[in-house]
Amino acid sequence: MKLRTSLTASRDGSLVDATDENLICDAAAAHALMEAMEQVLTIATRDVIKQRADEIMAGWGFDTGEDA
Repeated sequence: MKLRTSLTASRDGSLVDATDENLICDAAAAHALMEAMEQVLTIATRDVIKQRADEIMAGWGFDTGEDA
């Protein structure tokens, strides 16, 4: 699975390739990844991965809405 958008900002500050179509595709990819994780991983492993993902998002300056 390859994401279509990039977190690298262009010279004008906009996100590279952040078109509506690409953002929708990336959101669907994220949901597919979460669905696959739900189907394959044990509860303990899944919880550790979700916690780590929240930590990464927080490090990037995003509020995930999850309780720590």
